[in-house]
Amino acid sequence: MLKVSAVLCVCAAAWCSQALAAAAAVAAAGGRSDGGNFLDDKQWLTTISQYDKEVGQWNKFRD
Repeated sequence: MLKVSAVLCVCAAAWCSQALAAAAAVAAAGGRSDGGNFLDDKQWLTTISQYDKEVGQWNKFRD
């Protein structure tokens, strides 16, 4: 049983190292143009504009 666990551990390590190498290759080739951010500045500002100027006050009319 210990041998099976060791083999599974080695296989998992090999798979993870391949995934990390592929991710590093994508990052080295340019990767995503937005640096991983899924909201641009305008979208981000519209999401937080639902709050009033006072901290913690939700503007229910902006929903």
